[in-house]
Amino acid sequence: VFTVSFVGLILSMDRVISVYDEGVILTGAMRVSAGDIPHRDFYVMYGPAVFYLLSWFFDVFGQSVLVERVFDLVIRAGIVTAVYASLTLYCRKSIVVFVTVICALWLIFVGHHGYPVYPALLLIICSSMFLLQTLVRNNSIVYLFIAGLLTGLAALFRYDVGFFAFVAHILAIILILLQSKYGGNNKVRYIFYELFPYVLAAGFPVAAVLIWYGFNGVLSSFIHDVISFPGENYYRTRGLPFPGILYTILHPKKWAIYIPIAVICVAAIGFIKKDSQLFKTQSDPSADDAISGNTRTEFLIIFLLLTVVFYLKGVVRVSPEHMQLALIPSMMILALIMEISVNYTRWFRILAVTLAIISCVSALTAGYRRTIEDRANFSLFGKTNYSKNFVFSDVPEFYKLVTSPDMSHLDVDSVSLPVARKRAALFVDQDRDAAIRFIKQNTAPDERIFIGLTRHDKIYINDVSSYFQSGRLPATKWHHFDPGLQTSAEIQSEIIADLEQSKISHIWLESTWDDKVEPNESAVSSGITILDEYIRAKYQSVQNFGEISVWRRKNY
Repeated sequence: VFTVSFVGLILSMDRVISVYDEGVILTGAMRVSAGDIPHRDFYVMYGPAVFYLLSWFFDVFGQSVLVERVFDLVIRAGIVTAVYASLTLYCRKSIVVFVTVICALWLIFVGHHGYPVYPALLLIICSSMFLLQTLVRNNSIVYLFIAGLLTGLAALFRYDVGFFAFVAHILAIILILLQSKYGGNNKVRYIFYELFPYVLAAGFPVAAVLIWYGFNGVLSSFIHDVISFPGENYYRTRGLPFPGILYTILHPKKWAIYIPIAVICVAAIGFIKKDSQLFKTQSDPSADDAISGNTRTEFLIIFLLLTVVFYLKGVVRVSPEHMQLALIPSMMILALIMEISVNYTRWFRILAVTLAIISCVSALTAGYRRTIEDRANFSLFGKTNYSKNFVFSDVPEFYKLVTSPDMSHLDVDSVSLPVARKRAALFVDQDRDAAIRFIKQNTAPDERIFIGLTRHDKIYINDVSSYFQSGRLPATKWHHFDPGLQTSAEIQSEIIADLEQSKISHIWLESTWDDKVEPNESAVSSGITILDEYIRAKYQSVQNFGEISVWRRKNY
């Protein structure tokens, strides 16, 4: 399963590098390789684990986007494998394969590469299964420690994901033990006995990192990046409304936003309608039923709670990409619903089949839109060449580029665009590539640069990946832009101080997202233009590449 899913992920991989989400990970790992510490030396909302893991891989295999992509695909293939292995304990093989394929389609066609949600999700699924084995079989306390440790490690990739999973697991432990036969008349003491090793193990990696942060003077920046700033600004500046029902019906990919809710409701019916006995473990399970000692009820409690808390986490950025964290656990619940429906009432089979069809159509539509429709509407290299962005469109060429020596010494200006495009296994658009080459030709490898926008009073996103691709470290702590942050006078003043202290020679300004408007406060100008005024006073434009302009310090 791992091998097949990994090959499928490689073949369907988009070769275009994401300038923002993927860039945050790449440039963060590059900064860690240079000795920087997350939060203290650069702003980020994610945990440190993904940056340090990638920096170690860069040390071994070299700083390459391909290294990050392989790491990402291994994690996604691991999620598919974990889903398959977990469901084989509860469902017949045909259902397991069907649901695993749906999960694989979502992981192939939705989400950005390097996204730290994926390693966190893999750890949470494994943690949940260890926890389930302990609660159902009353296994060794070691299982609880492993479950807690995996949850704590997940928090080091995404603080919020680890925290929400921790809450879901604590609630699951309490609910499962309250209805179990263990503990007798002293349920509270027994529950505490079971909770303690899990909580202790989950807190260990988190506490270790916080202590390390304390010794390195990171705590105040950590609180700002992860708690105070997102708490005050994230919903206002990044929040999106739920899509309307009619719009959702007409766009099957958007069904993924509501699928977890539908799965939760159908599963809840089984608990409410006690006379149906839908989720009761049979006293004499057949070969098609759950393995002896594993009950469906406990599985549903754990994964329902995970789906609920992850869904609540994603309501700020309402999109299939951001709901994916809840979507995968909901698909695991769907598998169990389908298994149960085989031997139970007709109305429940209809619900299960309907959910299965909706989930399958939505996943297939996401794949169609990503590989065909979206690329036909907008392609970095022209509408007639949109399919060339994917590995499966030319596997021999991709293999040749991956295995060939570095060809970065070629003078791209002297060759045609199709030839230039074939120089790299992973690439960006023509103007961005030209700007990157200009920066590399006109700055020393140890020089720092600043990649900003033509206006900093209104921010959607910025290009973060070009720091990594140019091999130039950012000149400021605030290289990763968020509305409400770099649009403030305080942060713009800090950026100016950083630029003035380092006297950097070149600045990259871009207008690509100037007209991008979302239905939130990111569309409103802060009125703060001191950074723009400083740049225009100290720098002058020397080269334009479409919507990108490179500025050089005056009298340089």
